[in-house]
Amino acid sequence: MYSCCRCGIQKLKEYLKDNKQQSVRLLKAIRCLDPIQLPSLDVSSYPTLKADLHLPENCEGEWAIYLGLAGDIGQSKTKPISFWKAAYQRVPRLATHAVLLLQLPVNSADVERSFSKYNQIFTAQRQRLNTDNVAGLLKLHYNRI
Repeated sequence: MYSCCRCGIQKLKEYLKDNKQQSVRLLKAIRCLDPIQLPSLDVSSYPTLKADLHLPENCEGEWAIYLGLAGDIGQSKTKPISFWKAAYQRVPRLATHAVLLLQLPVNSADVERSFSKYNQIFTAQRQRLNTDNVAGLLKLHYNRI
């Protein structure tokens, strides 16, 4: 059993090695959009960050403005989305993308849980439920005491 565990760990390390997994690169790049984490990160390579974050061409000029704004707030406890909403007037295109990227779920547990619940609702006897009935059954499940 121990060797299987070690083999699995080795396979996982190879899979994640050198940031080959795109989602890992994306999640690491998203940290650059948090102004509090910015001082501890390497943001010198904008083309790499732009590619990892899938930013459009017109955000490059706004990136320099963002770095200045982020430096101005220092180590205050500003929440990232609040920061971007406040910075929207200065960097509208970058702020729009940043708010979307910062709201990405970092795991799929909620999605898996909802699919599991749908499988319980749509049994062989319940194949013709309309959307209102499904919504009602889901509300009953998630709001039960």
